[in-house]
This record gives sequence, structure tokens and C-alpha cells, in this order.
Amino acid sequence: MKTLLITFDFPPIVGGISTVFANVWKFLSPERFPVMAPAVRGSIDWDRGFPGRVIRRRLPVKDTLFSKIAKLILLFVYCPVLLAREKTQYLLCGQPIIPGLIGIAMKRLLRIPFQVWVYGGEVVKFRHEKPVFRILLSVLKEADSVVVNSEFTRSVYVKLGVPSEKILTITPAVDTGCFTPGIDISDLRARWDICGKRVIMTVARLSERKGHDTVMRALARLGLEFPDLAYLIVGTGPDEKRLRILAQELGVADRVVFCGAVADAELARYYNLCDIHVMPNRQVKGADTLEGFGLSFIEASACAKPVIGGRSGGSREAVEDRVTGFLVDPLDVEELAEKIAFLLRDPSTARRMGQAGRQRVLSSFQWKDRALSLDEFINSRAQRL
Repeated sequence: MKTLLITFDFPPIVGGISTVFANVWKFLSPERFPVMAPAVRGSIDWDRGFPGRVIRRRLPVKDTLFSKIAKLILLFVYCPVLLAREKTQYLLCGQPIIPGLIGIAMKRLLRIPFQVWVYGGEVVKFRHEKPVFRILLSVLKEADSVVVNSEFTRSVYVKLGVPSEKILTITPAVDTGCFTPGIDISDLRARWDICGKRVIMTVARLSERKGHDTVMRALARLGLEFPDLAYLIVGTGPDEKRLRILAQELGVADRVVFCGAVADAELARYYNLCDIHVMPNRQVKGADTLEGFGLSFIEASACAKPVIGGRSGGSREAVEDRVTGFLVDPLDVEELAEKIAFLLRDPSTARRMGQAGRQRVLSSFQWKDRALSLDEFINSRAQRL
């Protein structure tokens, strides 16, 4: 069945959703599964090295009401022609609102069924924005199928009335050939001036729900026992200014390293740099609400690092509590500090948890398996149409 994915998140755009689409689609037939994605700086070079087929379109990048309306209009113009040219039989909408509305339009205009991908945070984000929430409910009702990123997210949408049989769970996975332990990172230690130091690290967008501030507060409590402990923050985002100020206020600025954006090809080296990957994710109000899964947890596990996550959202599936690491109350600084200290005091347990994480990823988190599940699911839905 000829299937087209429409998504606003695709490399070289950085993010968890982009990573999922790129890694699933590299195992799918480029002729049967083309992708329509935004044309951005670097996309031509990126597409040359991608085994799939990407159709690029110029779309507004700013997150304003005007740009969202412009995206909707442009997609409404592009899509009928593109779907007809590609002889598309099934449409995949990578985001639930604007692409989802296009899905409804193409279903009614061209009689093409569509699938929508959702990530968990939309329900919390839009529940108090009634017009947008009604759009979300309409998209879910009209969609032939729904893809979720965790069993947690599945439960959220089942409660909204989506029939379980039309939901497919595709949790993120890892390229275990790239994300592996034992990579030489001596140059990175020198670059960030952390030679001889122990390292905790967060790889995540700098937003409130990721819990960087809680880690800093835990770091301040651990200073006397672990004066050699450094905290590396990998990523960029809107919370950076607040976090830099907080580091100064807590007196830990000399032990917090803001590494900025790191290319995907370099991420495995950074995970090898740390002793523990820490991200006490929590639910917050606003646009960026909760963690649907937590890709960084399993990337760190693939590199045989113990992980600590927040007991919130879908991270319960990414972190196997007391096996690959720990889940903590994301607002309890004392509990987080205790778990970090426990792993630093007991390297053998930390090593055992890291190895358990690596084995779990090898057995259960492979991208090729995710691509096969998607292909089989779409074929099974097509047989019912």
C-alpha cells in the first residue's frame, strides 16, 4: 500500500519526534513510504545520506497563529496534487492538529484514509483550549488509526474514547551499533575541563518539564561528599537563561557545564562521558506538558549507563525501576540526591544497572522491529477498508 507521511519534525530538525521518524523510515521501502517534510537549512545535504525518499516543501517555521494558518493553507494546496501524483492510498499525519486537519480534508476530498501520530502531551496541553481540543477529538474520531509512543499514551487516548484496536504503540528505539559503550571520549573530557571528575548528565531540550533545576538543587546538596562531581547539560531551549541564573544562585555554576546543541552523530560519545544520565521529568502547565516516553533514557541505557527519571508520564516504560536505574518523585530533591549518591558510592551496582539497560535495549528497542510493526499494522488496517 502506497503510504505518505506528512510531518513538521524530520531531520535535520533536532528532536525526539524527528529521531523516531528518521530511524523508522530508513527501514521502510522508499517507494512505498515517502515523506513530506519542511525544507530547512541543511536538508539537502541530510537527504543525500538518507536511504528513504523525502519530498521537501517550504513552510513557515515560526510558532505563531499566523504561521500555523499559513501552514494549513499551504498544505491544503500542496497535498491534493502530491497525493494524486504519488498515487497515495494511505496518509500518515505526524502531528495531530494541522496535519490531522489535512488528514480529515484529504479523507473527505480524495477518500484517502489517514493515520495520526500522537505523543501524550497534547491532551494536557489542549484540554483547556476548547477550540483546539475539539479539533483533536475530531481528528481522533476521523482517523482510521492512531500511533502512540508508549502504553501510558495509549491509556490516555483510550480514556478519550479511541478504540484500542485502532491504536498502535511504537515506542522509540535505539541504533545499538552507534549507541554503544566503550567509545573513546578523552578529547571531550579535555574540551569541557572535566578530566578526573565524576559526571552526571542530562540530554534533553532545556524546558521546565525536563527537571534540570531539580538536578541542580540535588547537585548543591551533594557538593560536600562529592566535590569532584560535574553536571553536564546537553541541549538548548527556552529555559536556558533561567537555569544559568539558578546555577549562580545555588552556588554550583562552576560545576554546571552547558554544552549546547550536540549533533546526533556525537550523542553516543556524550553518553559515554557520563557516570549517570539524570532527567527527573515532571508534568507542567503550558505548551510543553509531559514526557510521553523519554528517548534519552534508552539511548543512555544502550551505552550501558544507569539512568534516573521522574515518576511521571511515559518514563516508567523507558526506565525499569531498580533494574536499569531509578524512578523518583520529580519534585523531591532529597530523593534525587540520595539516588545519585547511592550510584556514585556503589560503582558495581551502577555498572550492573547500566549493563542491564544495554541488554534490555538489545532485546526490546530495535528500530527495524518498529518499522516492521508499522508496515504490518498498516497492511492489516488496509484489509478492513
